[in-house]
Amino acid sequence: ISDHHLTVHADRYTPVGPGDIPTGEVAPVAGTPFDLRHGARMGDIGHLLDINYALTRHGEALFPAAEVRSRSGLRLRVATTKPGLQVYDGHKIDIGIAGTGGRRFKPGAGLCLETQFYPDSPNHPGFPDTILRPGQTYAHETTYAFDRPDP
Repeated sequence: ISDHHLTVHADRYTPVGPGDIPTGEVAPVAGTPFDLRHGARMGDIGHLLDINYALTRHGEALFPAAEVRSRSGLRLRVATTKPGLQVYDGHKIDIGIAGTGGRRFKPGAGLCLETQFYPDSPNHPGFPDTILRPGQTYAHETTYAFDRPDP
């Protein structure tokens, strides 16, 4: 994935402490290595990604969460009604199972873009509420759209 270009539409993220447990803070991405609002080539990011982004908008309507472009120009656009997006760059992948063409999956072999509520939300009052109460209905929508836009 090092040649893929990733953009995340988030002004904030949820920092983690020991054990990768969220601290309860929602911090600005500006001035941090997690600022991907203008996008970056994965190989140039210079740090490992396994972080929840607090998306800039959330609510009833779909809105853009992230975009990935490959070297060939193929684009993936993720849109969601969820408030968070977990971005994981596969740095812990080392499962020793052969994939396509007999190649082994190693660190950096994949990218996960998981729409979600913030991790550990029930333990942090400032995070979006994840409790479904009697009589309430839960629904969300996430789309993953592929295209090859004109250069």
